[in-house]
Amino acid sequence: MGKVALSPDDPLIGRSLPGGYLILELVGIGGMGRVYRAEQTTLGRTVAVKIIPPHLVGEENAAARFITEARAASRLNHPHSVGIIDFGKSSDGLLYLVMEFLRGRDLARVIYEDGPLPFRRIVDVLQQTLAALAEAHNESIIHRDLKPENMILEPVRSGGDFVKVVDFGLAKIRADTTQPSITSPGIVCGTPEYMSPEQARGDVLDARSDLYAVGVILYQLLAGRLPFEAESPTQVVLAHLTQLPRDPREVAPERQIPQVLVDVTLKMLSKEPVDRYSDADELSAALGDALAVIENRGSLGSQEA
Repeated sequence: MGKVALSPDDPLIGRSLPGGYLILELVGIGGMGRVYRAEQTTLGRTVAVKIIPPHLVGEENAAARFITEARAASRLNHPHSVGIIDFGKSSDGLLYLVMEFLRGRDLARVIYEDGPLPFRRIVDVLQQTLAALAEAHNESIIHRDLKPENMILEPVRSGGDFVKVVDFGLAKIRADTTQPSITSPGIVCGTPEYMSPEQARGDVLDARSDLYAVGVILYQLLAGRLPFEAESPTQVVLAHLTQLPRDPREVAPERQIPQVLVDVTLKMLSKEPVDRYSDADELSAALGDALAVIENRGSLGSQEA
């Protein structure tokens, strides 16, 4: 997680939470709250603590809902899902979630710093993400707010990426504790740029809504821009509901995006869930097949040359 400037006025710095978590510094700010680096003093290990902001916990039953969702997320035991260590409520009503501390970069930062990613790296990152989603969906947990900022890429010795998906199951808290409004990103149904049409309508969601978000991310990685952009969040949501995405090859002709990847991307972005891939495993297999076709054609081309 990228470090941000410390605020000398932050009242949480130096505070201890139940369970012996000493808050040391602020490392990130997002729609679901502030994330701090902390030390679990009993074990001497570094952890991340997410503090849920007061405006999300003002409703009488919000704390119980938070605990329910945190308990659900803690059931996940997948290498590509962030590990949940503890959760609770302080004596003064502060809700907190303790997670493993991640030292990598989120995908949004990787895109910004590294520029266009090779097709193999794109598929590798998304297949790891889909493995985490498959585990969650099997536990009836839908992410609801998948986006590059919630995908942490940790470097491995081999030079590749090890993906950790964060904020599993917590987006539901926002839907439960606020009044519906598509004009407020990250409050009701996730982030508008990555929101499925059924999410925008307020329909009951299933796993295919998360797959739509993966489709938006794939489009962004291939074309270098989002499939739908507008001046306001409301207009972005309406575009997801009513417009078809441009062919990414037209958006970024210099990338020479293979047809097989375009086909997978556009299928993922189908307006109706029934027209998308049925689950994360099927989508992962389709991405693997597409990459195999691309690399096979590349090897044949080099042989012919």
